[in-house]
Amino acid sequence: MIRVIRNDGMEILLNTTMIESVEKTPETIVTLTTGDKLVLKSHAGDVMQKIDANRLGVRDEERKENKKKVEKKVEKKVGKKAGKKQYRYFK
Repeated sequence: MIRVIRNDGMEILLNTTMIESVEKTPETIVTLTTGDKLVLKSHAGDVMQKIDANRLGVRDEERKENKKKVEKKVEKKVGKKAGKKQYRYFK
């Protein structure tokens, strides 16, 4: 689960296994596997970093404390800079 902020300012926990796609438009739009769409205030790049870190077993608090270390770990495992793609789809 990752913490994100909806457009109305409410902080929610989002299950990363339910995320189908993340779109960067003027807002960040997350499409869930159920077909529901969430409009977020959180930036798309930050959401992508959180998803990558979560899938590698890195907690949100650890990611904030050791941002560079975690980004290198994610980059090494995933093989690219985390959160740099405009669109990204998960299976």
